[in-house]
Amino acid sequence: MKTVFTCLLLFTAAPAQAYTYYYTGVSNTAQVAYASQAQIRMDAHPTCLRTKCHAIAWTALWDVGAGHSNQYVEVGTGYSPRFSCPKNASVALWWASPQMPAGTREACVPKGTEVVVTAQRVDGDARVFATWEWNGGKVSRWIDTPGWLVGPGIHPAKIEVYSYYDNATPGPVSLTVSHVHLFPQDTKAFLQQTAPYSAVPGSTLTEFAVNY
Repeated sequence: MKTVFTCLLLFTAAPAQAYTYYYTGVSNTAQVAYASQAQIRMDAHPTCLRTKCHAIAWTALWDVGAGHSNQYVEVGTGYSPRFSCPKNASVALWWASPQMPAGTREACVPKGTEVVVTAQRVDGDARVFATWEWNGGKVSRWIDTPGWLVGPGIHPAKIEVYSYYDNATPGPVSLTVSHVHLFPQDTKAFLQQTAPYSAVPGSTLTEFAVNY
């Protein structure tokens, strides 16, 4: 999955470096989704200098494949220093797309907040409607997806940890993704895991967590 969204939350002008992405979550979903949804809670995150690491989770709609637009929208929560959230609300609600590969923040919430994230679209509209909803709050945004006018997308849901240095594994990380929406066609979906950020025992396709 490393090759899917390789620019996420990186400065495009950053010097060459052997950076590493770690993914744990639902992979190989069927291309049948007009909506993708999950609930995410972050209980702990590392402290990163500048853009040297991040710990996030997201769900996505992606128009992947030959003859497709390859547009995607990720809708998620998590921690990255580039989102500049305050210490008392250090978890960002963010989105990313090919037009905004580094991601942009919509709001910030405290650690321990359960946030339902949703990405949805309809045929004939080259946009995805993203929402973040939690107890006492909700934000939403239309996100452009040029060239994606018709057809469903795949709908992965992932926990993602990034380290600027290939010999460093940022911690602590405590992220839980639950209520992942799956479809009957998702017969080949599987739970991807990347050590040391493997899913906790008992994790499933619809609920998984990383505690590191």
